[in-house]
Amino acid sequence: MEIGEFLVDVASTVTWPFVTVWALFRLFKRDGPKRHAAIPSGPATGEAYRVAEALKQNPGEIAVVRGKTQLALVELAGPGAQPAVVGE
Repeated sequence: MEIGEFLVDVASTVTWPFVTVWALFRLFKRDGPKRHAAIPSGPATGEAYRVAEALKQNPGEIAVVRGKTQLALVELAGPGAQPAVVGE
């Protein structure tokens, strides 16, 4: 066995546990809370800005509910709780 092969073998033996722990840490870190950005466009008095402000004020899960003629944004509180209308 050459010295180069020996050094690569030692380096990989020492490195792989750290890489594995780091990968597991990153995997579990991704399951944390996510914060989405609302970036409206158009006039400052437009509907998009009103909806963006409503989204910023409600940190919970937001769902878009669509009817035949209307659209609404609702905040989902949890299992068994009534959703609250954020914007129409």
